[in-house]
Amino acid sequence: MLFYTLPGNAWRVDAMLPLLNEPAAWSDRCERRFRELPGLKSWQIDYWLTRGRALVDA
Repeated sequence: MLFYTLPGNAWRVDAMLPLLNEPAAWSDRCERRFRELPGLKSWQIDYWLTRGRALVDA
């Protein structure tokens, strides 16, 4: 995988890699953490978990 970050944001990749390599099934906890890393706010993540995902799964 190749990741590009702005200066000072490499920590986001370091935090994301364990999520992507986690052997367990993807969960809401993983989804929430994955969406926190680029800076989404809690209400935006809640919206995605309740409404946005349904659009993708349809």
